[in-house]
Amino acid sequence: MKNAFIKSFIMASACLFMFACSTSKTSNPASSIASPDDPSNPAEIQTGEVTNPEITQPTVQPDYGSGVVENPSNPIENSDSLTIPPSSSADTPIAPSSSSSELNIISSSSTSEPQVGPITPDAETFNSMFFGAWVGGPEEVPQPTEANVEAFERLQGRHLDVIHHFVLWQYNDWAWTKPYVEMAKKRGSIMMITWMPQPYTAQDILDGKTDAYLDDFAKGVKEFGSEIWLRPLHESNGDWYTWGTGKDPVNNAEDKVAAAYRHIVERFRAQNVSNVKWVWTTNASNSGAKSTLKGSYPGDDYVDYTSIDGYNWGTAQSWSSWQSFSQVFRAAYRAIEGFNKPMFIAEFSCSEHGGSKAEWFREMFRILPTEFPKIKGLVIFSQSKGHEADWGVDTSNESLNAWKEGIAAFPATK
Repeated sequence: MKNAFIKSFIMASACLFMFACSTSKTSNPASSIASPDDPSNPAEIQTGEVTNPEITQPTVQPDYGSGVVENPSNPIENSDSLTIPPSSSADTPIAPSSSSSELNIISSSSTSEPQVGPITPDAETFNSMFFGAWVGGPEEVPQPTEANVEAFERLQGRHLDVIHHFVLWQYNDWAWTKPYVEMAKKRGSIMMITWMPQPYTAQDILDGKTDAYLDDFAKGVKEFGSEIWLRPLHESNGDWYTWGTGKDPVNNAEDKVAAAYRHIVERFRAQNVSNVKWVWTTNASNSGAKSTLKGSYPGDDYVDYTSIDGYNWGTAQSWSSWQSFSQVFRAAYRAIEGFNKPMFIAEFSCSEHGGSKAEWFREMFRILPTEFPKIKGLVIFSQSKGHEADWGVDTSNESLNAWKEGIAAFPATK
């Protein structure tokens, strides 16, 4: 659902961009997400200084979420992800670092051996089903500020185990990201960052064009010290992101996407960063002849969690039709359930158009234990987007109550 997620982007220079986040895929908006924006609400989280002068930081950040439909002629293959068209000022690539661009080659400045196994603080963070959210907010381009997180927790009557955030390499460095991560820590939640390499391809990453950015971010994460989840290159089996196989099957061939993922992890290992959980995400449906549900998997040594993004668009779009939770997620679940990793749903929601959203939630909670037993958590995308679909958990009292009843049936996690 990433394709639609990033389609609405607001630039400080009065340019309003439409992004197709995870949900901008025509058939299954599996990644409707809203990305970090310059916070303006009472939480007073300030935009960070640009630590890499070659990265342009707009005053106003993009809006993420299930995005605009990019290929209405192929509703079944289109996924729901964010797409962020580069701005006129965002074409300057991040300067390559001096380190080698080859996979698994560590910069000569590294003074210690990189870790060999997965970077993971613990085998499992939570001891039971966990719940998280992209919380949305009243702003035109909301961010997960403390005020918005508090409002969502009051709405659902439960603490958020995971707070979802969108960070774009083109605009958001660690300094910009850090206040949100610290807020989540203060509230006793894990921050999950959908880490979007816009405007780069997998080949760009392998060529070292983003190494300086990666190294700076790794340094900040290491200094932060507490557990943080990163999911880079999400929904690469679509055509809405610059790293999507369906968008550029040459520079984003699935083996290159997998290698780029490993390269990112290796940059962190070179600095002995040990507080990251790495999340690999497939979209619930493919878009593009050379895209598959699991072909970009980087290998067990580089992944802590597998995840799926998917949305029930209902009849919100001319190309869409009502789908049950099982219809949205069954194919992707079966494709990746063989990976020896915990699995969760990283982005999802349901429209009110074409059926009962409340019943959709109830059915989801009924069938999860039997049809999807490997799923250990749900991270909902709760933000209604007028041009896209009504993803908010509270679009009706019935849908809100169904969600609250469903999560209340699970004990609190550790």
